[in-house]
Amino acid sequence: MNMLDIIEPQGRNRKARRRTKKRLRQTSIQNIERGLHYFYVTQKVRRGDRSFVWPVLYLVHQDSTGDTQIVRVESLLDYFEDHHAKQHQWRLNNVRALGQLIEHSVEMLKFMSSEQRRAPNEPIERYLLRKFALNIVNGTTAVDEGTASDALGLYWKPRRKEADRILGNVSDYLSWLGERSNRWAFAASVADVENTPLYAFRKAAELAIRKKVSLLSHIKKVERALRHRFAAITGEHSQSTNPVYAFPSDYVAPMVFEAFQAAEGGVDHEAELIALILLAGGLRSCEPFHFYVSDVQFLGDEPVIFMHHPEESEIIHENKTMTRLQYLADRYKLLPRTKQMGPGKAGWKSVLGDVDGTPAYWLPVDEIKELLARKLRRYILQIRPAIMRARPKHLGDHPFLFVNARDATASGGGNIGDPYTMSALKGSWERAVRRLALLYDDPELVVKKEKGTSLHGPRHFYGRFLRTLNLPPDIIQLSMHHKSILSQSVYTRLTSAEVNEFIKRSASKTSLAEMTTNVMASIQNFRNHYSAGAMRK
Repeated sequence: MNMLDIIEPQGRNRKARRRTKKRLRQTSIQNIERGLHYFYVTQKVRRGDRSFVWPVLYLVHQDSTGDTQIVRVESLLDYFEDHHAKQHQWRLNNVRALGQLIEHSVEMLKFMSSEQRRAPNEPIERYLLRKFALNIVNGTTAVDEGTASDALGLYWKPRRKEADRILGNVSDYLSWLGERSNRWAFAASVADVENTPLYAFRKAAELAIRKKVSLLSHIKKVERALRHRFAAITGEHSQSTNPVYAFPSDYVAPMVFEAFQAAEGGVDHEAELIALILLAGGLRSCEPFHFYVSDVQFLGDEPVIFMHHPEESEIIHENKTMTRLQYLADRYKLLPRTKQMGPGKAGWKSVLGDVDGTPAYWLPVDEIKELLARKLRRYILQIRPAIMRARPKHLGDHPFLFVNARDATASGGGNIGDPYTMSALKGSWERAVRRLALLYDDPELVVKKEKGTSLHGPRHFYGRFLRTLNLPPDIIQLSMHHKSILSQSVYTRLTSAEVNEFIKRSASKTSLAEMTTNVMASIQNFRNHYSAGAMRK
């Protein structure tokens, strides 16, 4: 492989420049992020007969005549194509990591003297990677007698917690680059050193391509093998013992009964139902956005919601079995929400049994299941059909369960009847928490991860509720749909106060956690209150 296959030199002729300008015109400025020597754009990319929406990395520099050159990193797109099943966030992480490596390498080359560049004791490419690892961990700013300075001009803050991921992304990409290169064609001598992103990219990649070995090869004996070779720089990371913050149990009942009722009498049915599903079933906040109407069934009075992989799970349509990816394309001309960009996008993490379909497991609280069944039936049989009847016919139908109750195109929220969005849920959730704070005169009740009131707090509440029931770890694993039995440990980690409570309960032989009892009693009281037609003053 020639290095010209790795980087596309787009600034060398007018036709190439026109191609670059056309690509940039196809995207919104909101999708552009940049550094000193690079920028990346989330845009449509054509690969053979298929198109994708990916972040694309461009390098920017001035040539000897002073003209600005824009170079697209083609090999990164090849890398994405080889890993097309990865999520959008993974691609963003790789683009950012490689952009930062190139940025750092350019500034290091400027800072290095010619003698340092020719130092025989350490190859320049190894030096650049090592310094990059150090500056990711420690930052690039030095403070001397109260004055901050940065010789590189990057002003990076220390990022020890992110270092493993950033260095892992870079190492994985460079290792892949080395494996796919059957020969080394970039014949640059040390005398040809240039302070450009192109040269910085080539020098950073040189080690992987020449050696054609994984950068992890020398740490095979390490028990917890990192994805990069800088463990001595980033340090060993023991498992965190910090408490995991669950949604406050005292507010579970108010959240499902009161929080989504607006002062003017309206109810945000979609957000209310999703909040109830998250608290009662411990789902991730992104998962309900993939539900089809047909995924909801009723066994007697109990609702059953099946979770299916948004792309790979199969469905029968017109007596043909096809994947959900094919079904959405053939029947509705839509993409799965994992492949959409913009407001319609919703992620999907590894879920145990999702290809065949796996049910959500509800907390053993009859009042919650009754409430969920009643609201789901009403939403499916009355509310959603009414919304879809008001939807303009030219917009067509779709199978997704939760939909926009009103036209929000003016604010970028989509048409009436469009699939409900994560941004809409986030806004409704924040308003619901503020509503409870006013209702119960609790100024401490704000949306904050450390208070358990983020959208992930319900999943932690669910896991800890199951833990207080003394369920075996394998049952908790299945209930939370984790592929690894170890994954549930972070969700069931208790606070110091709860650990003390467990010790006290063990001494008194109490079998049921106080939190569990209180939640059940609170929900029952709220159910009785509202079913009797009482209204909160």
